[in-house]
Amino acid sequence: MAKTLNLIRTFCIMAALLGVGVAAVFSQPDMLSARIGMLIDSGEQSIRARGQERIKPGDRLRIYVQSEEACHVYVVHTDHKTVTLLGAFEAMSPRAELVLPSLLEFYEVDGKSPIEAFTIICSTAKLNDISALFNSKVTYENWALMEEKLIKQGKIDLSEKPDKPSPIAGNVRELTGSNKDDSFIRGLPIYSGNTILVKRYEFNIKK
Repeated sequence: MAKTLNLIRTFCIMAALLGVGVAAVFSQPDMLSARIGMLIDSGEQSIRARGQERIKPGDRLRIYVQSEEACHVYVVHTDHKTVTLLGAFEAMSPRAELVLPSLLEFYEVDGKSPIEAFTIICSTAKLNDISALFNSKVTYENWALMEEKLIKQGKIDLSEKPDKPSPIAGNVRELTGSNKDDSFIRGLPIYSGNTILVKRYEFNIKK
């Protein structure tokens, strides 16, 4: 009986320690997760961008972001010559959906540049460095250095879960579950980062 009690006591202690360990694993306040994606609409079909794609002039693009946690979102566009902050959305609520340029509009590819790149940044804290950079004369070289720094800082996890025309401020709304865009964003991969996560899309333009 004493041996049985000791085994039970030992098991309870181990279970308690395991519970603490599980709690520690799942309560990581610095982790940030978000569904991020881009839609490519060619007129004939609409597909989800995979990160690096070849597209053609006339194709249209739309950006989707939905963070699991409250965060700040920044979206930057560059053609490796000029750099534009498409939007800075601060203090977004958990699971609020961001759509750029809007639910009814797209960014249209004009074919004037061989590369079009978009960087989506989610952060648990306001990124004053980004605001400061775009309040001055920003160059592509300056932006590339900052982008690299943010990627390293976030130590992003690029693993995906299985899948089931001028700058506009964008549209932020809560999911209603009654729109085809809601279905699209629910099928997007989830990316994770440590306080910051960065997702970059680069498109090569067919001539």
